[in-house]
Amino acid sequence: DFKGVGTETVGIGTIVELEDVPSGEKETFTILGAWDGDVEKGIISYLSEAAKALIGRPVGDVVELPSDSAHQKRNARILAIRAYVA
Repeated sequence: DFKGVGTETVGIGTIVELEDVPSGEKETFTILGAWDGDVEKGIISYLSEAAKALIGRPVGDVVELPSDSAHQKRNARILAIRAYVA
């Protein structure tokens, strides 16, 4: 149950809108529980490397995220954080 989750920073039960730096491409992740991950739907587990990089960060922060390429990183800016509603 993610009722009442805070949106000042990224956390479990939040939806995060990101912008790739420098391409400007936008993407959205929903951070949920350990067994809830569904990458095709943009849902990631709080245990994933991407979620670990995002959790605790506020809007405006640029974070280093893992990329699809092995051992590569990419930068993304947090544009918005909102609460997940099931």
